[in-house]
Amino acid sequence: PEPAPAKKADGRTREVVLVREPVYGQPGKVDPAAVGVGVGFQLRTDGTFVISGLVPGSTAEQSGKLELLDRILAVDGVPVEGKSVEKVVQLIRGPQGSTVTLTLEHTDRQLSPAVVPRRQADA
Repeated sequence: PEPAPAKKADGRTREVVLVREPVYGQPGKVDPAAVGVGVGFQLRTDGTFVISGLVPGSTAEQSGKLELLDRILAVDGVPVEGKSVEKVVQLIRGPQGSTVTLTLEHTDRQLSPAVVPRRQADA
Protein backbone atom coordinates (compact mmCIF):
# COMPACT_ATOMS: atom_id res chain seq x y z
CA PRO A 1 0.00 0.00 0.00
CA GLU A 2 1.14 3.53 -0.74
CA PRO A 3 1.82 5.79 2.24
CA ALA A 4 -0.79 8.40 3.02
CA PRO A 5 0.18 11.78 1.60
CA ALA A 6 1.74 14.24 3.99
CA LYS A 7 -0.61 16.85 5.36
CA LYS A 8 -0.59 19.92 3.18
CA ALA A 9 -1.15 23.19 4.97
CA ASP A 10 -1.42 26.47 3.11
CA GLY A 11 1.09 27.78 0.57
CA ARG A 12 3.83 27.40 3.16
CA THR A 13 4.31 23.70 2.34
CA ARG A 14 6.95 22.69 -0.17
CA GLU A 15 8.99 19.72 -1.33
CA VAL A 16 12.78 19.88 -1.46
CA VAL A 17 14.85 17.24 -3.27
CA LEU A 18 18.35 16.74 -1.86
CA VAL A 19 21.25 14.45 -2.82
CA ARG A 20 22.61 12.22 -0.08
CA GLU A 21 26.36 12.64 0.48
CA PRO A 22 28.92 12.12 3.24
CA VAL A 23 28.24 15.00 5.59
CA TYR A 24 31.53 15.37 7.40
CA GLY A 25 33.84 15.10 4.41
CA GLN A 26 35.56 11.98 5.74
CA PRO A 27 34.74 9.32 3.13
CA GLY A 28 36.92 6.72 4.89
CA LYS A 29 34.85 6.98 8.05
CA VAL A 30 31.37 7.23 6.47
CA ASP A 31 29.27 4.25 5.41
CA PRO A 32 28.40 5.09 1.76
CA ALA A 33 25.26 2.97 2.09
CA ALA A 34 23.81 5.26 4.77
CA VAL A 35 24.69 8.89 4.27
CA GLY A 36 22.53 11.93 4.91
CA VAL A 37 21.98 15.46 3.68
CA GLY A 38 23.34 17.49 6.60
CA VAL A 39 20.15 18.44 8.38
CA GLY A 40 19.73 18.41 12.15
CA PHE A 41 16.24 18.11 13.55
CA GLN A 42 14.40 17.92 16.86
CA LEU A 43 11.33 16.03 17.96
CA ARG A 44 9.34 18.67 19.81
CA THR A 45 7.06 17.99 22.76
CA ASP A 46 4.05 18.53 20.48
CA GLY A 47 5.20 15.55 18.38
CA THR A 48 6.41 17.54 15.38
CA PHE A 49 9.87 17.36 13.83
CA VAL A 50 11.55 20.71 13.18
CA ILE A 51 14.84 21.60 11.52
CA SER A 52 17.29 22.69 14.21
CA GLY A 53 20.49 23.04 12.20
CA LEU A 54 22.24 22.67 8.86
CA VAL A 55 25.77 21.32 8.53
CA PRO A 56 27.95 23.97 6.82
CA GLY A 57 28.73 22.97 3.24
CA SER A 58 26.17 20.14 3.23
CA THR A 59 23.58 19.49 0.55
CA ALA A 60 20.91 20.83 2.90
CA GLU A 61 22.72 24.10 3.47
CA GLN A 62 23.82 24.56 -0.14
CA SER A 63 20.25 24.11 -1.43
CA GLY A 64 19.20 27.35 0.27
CA LYS A 65 15.70 25.89 0.58
CA LEU A 66 15.64 24.77 4.20
CA GLU A 67 15.09 27.11 7.12
CA LEU A 68 15.50 26.63 10.83
CA LEU A 69 12.24 25.57 12.48
CA ASP A 70 10.68 24.35 9.22
CA ARG A 71 8.45 21.38 10.10
CA ILE A 72 9.33 18.10 8.44
CA LEU A 73 6.00 16.63 7.33
CA ALA A 74 7.22 13.71 5.22
CA VAL A 75 10.32 12.01 3.82
CA ASP A 76 9.95 10.57 0.31
CA GLY A 77 6.17 10.85 0.73
CA VAL A 78 6.12 8.95 4.04
CA PRO A 79 4.50 11.08 6.79
CA VAL A 80 6.74 11.39 9.86
CA GLU A 81 3.96 12.09 12.34
CA GLY A 82 4.06 9.43 15.06
CA LYS A 83 7.48 8.13 13.99
CA SER A 84 10.50 7.85 16.26
CA VAL A 85 13.62 9.98 15.79
CA GLU A 86 15.51 6.85 14.76
CA LYS A 87 12.93 6.00 12.08
CA VAL A 88 13.05 9.53 10.61
CA VAL A 89 16.87 9.34 10.49
CA GLN A 90 16.55 5.99 8.65
CA LEU A 91 14.14 7.55 6.16
CA ILE A 92 16.47 10.48 5.44
CA ARG A 93 19.67 8.47 5.16
CA GLY A 94 20.38 6.26 2.19
CA PRO A 95 22.92 5.32 -0.47
CA GLN A 96 25.46 7.97 -1.41
CA GLY A 97 24.37 9.90 -4.53
CA SER A 98 20.69 8.96 -4.21
CA THR A 99 18.03 11.61 -3.63
CA VAL A 100 15.59 12.19 -0.81
CA THR A 101 12.52 14.43 -0.93
CA LEU A 102 11.59 16.33 2.22
CA THR A 103 8.09 17.78 2.50
CA LEU A 104 8.42 20.86 4.68
CA GLU A 105 6.13 23.46 6.18
CA HIS A 106 7.49 26.90 7.02
CA THR A 107 6.63 28.06 10.52
CA ASP A 108 6.95 31.40 12.21
CA ARG A 109 7.39 29.75 15.58
CA GLN A 110 10.42 30.42 17.70
CA LEU A 111 12.13 28.13 20.16
CA SER A 112 10.91 28.94 23.62
CA PRO A 113 11.44 27.48 27.09
CA ALA A 114 7.80 26.36 27.04
CA VAL A 115 8.51 23.87 24.24
CA VAL A 116 11.59 21.87 25.12
CA PRO A 117 12.90 19.45 22.50
CA ARG A 118 12.90 15.83 23.64
CA ARG A 119 15.50 14.57 21.23
CA GLN A 120 17.77 15.88 18.49
CA ALA A 121 19.23 13.96 15.58
CA ASP A 122 21.42 14.61 12.59
CA ALA A 123 20.78 13.04 9.23
